[in-house]
Amino acid sequence: SEDSLWEISNQLMMQINHSYGPMTPDAAATQSMALAAEDLAELLERVPGPRALAKSKALWYLAGEARSSPEMFAVHRKGFGVVCAKSQGVKAGDLVVDFLGEMYAPWAWMAKQDAIRSVQKSRGMRECGPPEFYNMQLERPPGDAEGFSILFVDAMHYNNYAARLSHSCDPNVEVSLKAIEGKYCINFYAKRDVAPGEELCYNYHSCTDSMKEVEAAFCLCGSMRCRASYLAFVGEQSNSHVMRQTHRLVERQAGP
Repeated sequence: SEDSLWEISNQLMMQINHSYGPMTPDAAATQSMALAAEDLAELLERVPGPRALAKSKALWYLAGEARSSPEMFAVHRKGFGVVCAKSQGVKAGDLVVDFLGEMYAPWAWMAKQDAIRSVQKSRGMRECGPPEFYNMQLERPPGDAEGFSILFVDAMHYNNYAARLSHSCDPNVEVSLKAIEGKYCINFYAKRDVAPGEELCYNYHSCTDSMKEVEAAFCLCGSMRCRASYLAFVGEQSNSHVMRQTHRLVERQAGP
């Protein structure tokens, strides 16, 4: 079935990193699939049952094809951001990690972005590629004493490993926003059971009004539900329109 094929594909992608070892800065990102297919086939041969045997036979066939035509069976390794190191894995519903970072009001966040762009321009640096995501937006509800607002939590400099989780269009981790003893918390929970060695990913749910950014932000999650980009297009200039109306230069410089 199609689900079985995707199951083998996911196992093979995990095996590739084990077979070829850690990706160092000078390691080739494009490699043959043959070695990983052979290693995984040998592992499955030791698993009892007809299902594992069928998978093993399919992988031996794939390995043979990859050996004879390596250019047709190349794999582009994306590496792993964070993987599950617990020998027993993580159970669905368990807390994985809390997201940590510096909190900014909208005016302060936009002022920081303006300052970054100014420094880049003065040094002759150009923006290239898709935006990096080390921040999350936290919605402060209307019932808060300070009123409804959007807060930016930036994990660029002060953080933990939560900031290193990669995006997936079919994630195994979900984000929960809670208020605990008067403090807002961003918690990451396991959406389903996570196996040892499996990558921990969540859906960034990030959007942009720039089609150029969408096309540059190609997704490498490899899931069956992959959208091909980790950015969602929300319409021409829709984000910029809101920012120009409610967070103009005077609001950015006015302070709290």
